[in-house]
Amino acid sequence: MIKIWKIFCVLFVCAFSAGCLNICALAVDVNNNRRQLEELAYQEASGNDAPITRVSSYFNVSLGDGELAVTDTSFFLEIGDTVSFNASYSPNFANLDYGLIAPDGYFYYANSTNGSMNKSIRVSQHGEYTLAIQNNTAFTVWATGYVNY
Repeated sequence: MIKIWKIFCVLFVCAFSAGCLNICALAVDVNNNRRQLEELAYQEASGNDAPITRVSSYFNVSLGDGELAVTDTSFFLEIGDTVSFNASYSPNFANLDYGLIAPDGYFYYANSTNGSMNKSIRVSQHGEYTLAIQNNTAFTVWATGYVNY
């Protein structure tokens, strides 16, 4: 019994160590994916309609034709910080942009066209950022998921 316990402990320590060493982060190059905020149909979300109520939070939002949903609060990020999106949406053939409105006024985003989003954006400037989701289709889309930074 002691031998089995020792083997279990060794396996646990090995698995834990491997998990700590195998940290993987996805980042999307957003240099080619930026648009001036003024070019987008803009609707500020507030109250219970806010797509994201905290920086690290669950969201569930309905986006109309071409709608841009943004949070009504911003948060500070440093150069190199990442914001991760893990979400799904319906219908799954829609085209959505998940991203950040940066201090320079540009919308930096990662695009998704397959019904799910599991990507991160690494910021290249420090300052106040706002979370945003853009619907690029001609019909209503329902998006749900988590955003973390």
